[in-house]
Amino acid sequence: MIFNVALNACFSSEQAKAIAENIDCVIGMSSAISDEAAINFSTGFYLAIASGRSVQNAFYQGLARLKLEDIPEEHIPRLFVRNNSDPSKIFVVKPSLSYNTAVEECLSKENAETIAVNEIKKEKKT
Repeated sequence: MIFNVALNACFSSEQAKAIAENIDCVIGMSSAISDEAAINFSTGFYLAIASGRSVQNAFYQGLARLKLEDIPEEHIPRLFVRNNSDPSKIFVVKPSLSYNTAVEECLSKENAETIAVNEIKKEKKT
């Protein structure tokens, strides 16, 4: 069974690192993080998770959302992974049948930023 944890609290990277010894993927914060940054990172991350993206891609989308909103705290969230885990192959929500997982594996950090830009544009239109 695969488990994932997100600690959206200030200075939680040490706890995340320890948890990652027993859990596949853990996100922790390396220092204090503003409420605005925490909310925006979580929004980008969980939107991607809910869309069937991998944990790795969702993490990148959370970071991209911070950059797109001009919040200079993208260095604070950290993804810790258990030694034998690959976050690009871990999905919390099963991708839809029409979603090609081979495409997921090719998504880079830059592509995640492009996807995040499009999601923010959609949100601002509604």
